[in-house]
Amino acid sequence: MSDSTTPASGLEPCPTTDEDYALGVLVASGYRGIFGHFGSFLAAAALPWLLVLVVEILLTRDLAATLQDAIASGQVNSYAFLRGFQSNVQTVFWLEFVAGFVTSIVFAVAWHRFMLGHGRPRLLPAIGGRHLAFLGYSLLLALPLVIGGFLGGLISSAMATRSVFVALLPLFVGVLVGAYFSLRMSLCLPAAAVGESAVGPGYSWEAMRGRVLVLFFASLFAALPMALVMWLLQSLQQDWMTEYFLKNTGFMRVAIMQGITGLVALALAGLGIGVLSQALRSLIPNP
Repeated sequence: MSDSTTPASGLEPCPTTDEDYALGVLVASGYRGIFGHFGSFLAAAALPWLLVLVVEILLTRDLAATLQDAIASGQVNSYAFLRGFQSNVQTVFWLEFVAGFVTSIVFAVAWHRFMLGHGRPRLLPAIGGRHLAFLGYSLLLALPLVIGGFLGGLISSAMATRSVFVALLPLFVGVLVGAYFSLRMSLCLPAAAVGESAVGPGYSWEAMRGRVLVLFFASLFAALPMALVMWLLQSLQQDWMTEYFLKNTGFMRVAIMQGITGLVALALAGLGIGVLSQALRSLIPNP
């Protein structure tokens, strides 16, 4: 394999290294990718960021207009309006979720490829088979989390206890077990991004034996600082959005904050992608 800055071709940067699989190596690689190659990060994030931002702005304006019309007509406290508005909020949530999920696939594939030395991100990426493979594996890896959470939730709902902690414990354990299964198979994601078809969920399961905790804590430690920034920004955004919804003022600052939080969210995802890319390179020869 190559050195820590360039792949074997020597033509493209490669933020991941040949170092052994270790917590510090994984975390450092995630941050080196984002902040050591910030221009490439912006190129990978540009299209997903713009598409999600446009969707968020349009949906926010639509919701605000509905609420402001109800306030002006005195119907804001009516049952019919509240029920309809709740339905609209749910629809907006799912539309934003779908837009975010689809664009995150585009970003993740581009950033995995860059992290592993397979070319700089393009502003207009070509969508192909690797994106479909990545999508399929993403849905597969989500299944253990969904099943674990569902079974844990069933147990929690059946428990006769007044303790919130005891009631939520089965749900927490179910999600944790699901996360273990997903992490064991997770190397298939960066492998799919670079067209390494031999590294599927089964191969990853064996390669990650005894290594799940390191990947879990590396992802956690890499994400915590940026997650704190994200939480602070969203708290401020929530206050501004409430004022915009009720008083129809401050739309521009709400839109700007949506743009900033969207970019931070992609940086947060990029850190996790970098950690996983480094895990693949440390464990699989020449990905």
